Amino acid sequence: MNQDNIGKEESGLTAIYNTYLLYADLVPNWKDLSKSDLCRKYLELKDAGETTIAEYYFAAIVCRYWPKIPRFYKDSHYVVTQEECYDWLIDAILYAFEKRRWEDKDSSVYNDPSGPDKCINRKMKCIRLNALLYYNKDKRLSNVGAFIFY
Repeated sequence: MNQDNIGKEESGLTAIYNTYLLYADLVPNWKDLSKSDLCRKYLELKDAGETTIAEYYFAAIVCRYWPKIPRFYKDSHYVVTQEECYDWLIDAILYAFEKRRWEDKDSSVYNDPSGPDKCINRKMKCIRLNALLYYNKDKRLSNVGAFIFY
């Protein structure tokens, strides 16, 4: 399997990506907007009740972060599937939108122009590290059990 194509041509995620891309193309100039600007616009539209247009922005956000899936899969392929890396991405985006740390005065990313991007990246790394921790914990426990003499 060619590592460069993970998350696009050779993956079961192709249909999902193409669907997101179809909806992202309904956002004018979405490729030129920063990730943080897309996030802020999504939240602004969602808060205003414009859910349909907000979902187009969500699709654009997912497409902009899509390259993270193959990168995280490449580093974690012994632990997870590509689909789980996709789940990490969606979970990280939704968590960042729920917490909105860039709007919290006590946060280190308060009023940071790249706040949403930093929060999503940080959460995705955190989810990956937690998965690796659980994998290594289970691996250690199974190895310890193998060496117990009765």
